[in-house]
Amino acid sequence: MQRQFRELEKLDPSQSGLAQSHANAVIELEEVVGSLRHYTDTLEMDPEQLAAIEERVSLFETLKRKYGGTLEKVIAFGRRRRGGCTRSSRGGRSLRGWTMR
Repeated sequence: MQRQFRELEKLDPSQSGLAQSHANAVIELEEVVGSLRHYTDTLEMDPEQLAAIEERVSLFETLKRKYGGTLEKVIAFGRRRRGGCTRSSRGGRSLRGWTMR
């Protein structure tokens, strides 16, 4: 990218400040990345909690693939299904505890 700025500067010297702005931005972003790496190194995660979170994320991804690609669509599907079925422990046509209305 720096090479492209130098080429631009040769074509239009009035744009020479762009190369310096870009270089400054790169340095600043590298400092931010370093700070974030340091911060994440200081975080401690309970292995059981991390496993539970990873399991939930995996479940969300499975549901998204199965029911529409987004969590909003998964929730909408669940609401539509809930409107047509109720959980029942007695009477009615039952399929493993679910009764059709």
